[in-house]
Amino acid sequence: MRIAVAGKGGAGKTTLSATMARIFAQRGFEVNALDDDPNPNLAAALGLSENDVQRLRRVPRDEILEERIDEHQHASLHMTR
Repeated sequence: MRIAVAGKGGAGKTTLSATMARIFAQRGFEVNALDDDPNPNLAAALGLSENDVQRLRRVPRDEILEERIDEHQHASLHMTR
């Protein structure tokens, strides 16, 4: 299943994305949370520390679904930026 969240600025995309990612991960789904924003707000919403965010590296778009670069506390939730 693929879910994309898009909308105007300030519409709650980050909050909705983080909430859905956590709920699906807690229910056993494998989740890839992708954030294409230069400001890693999704990472912060998922509870990653500033140190964790600094360890993330940009992944070229053609590789983005092939590589997971940082795991969150839930084994099935991965954060890619």
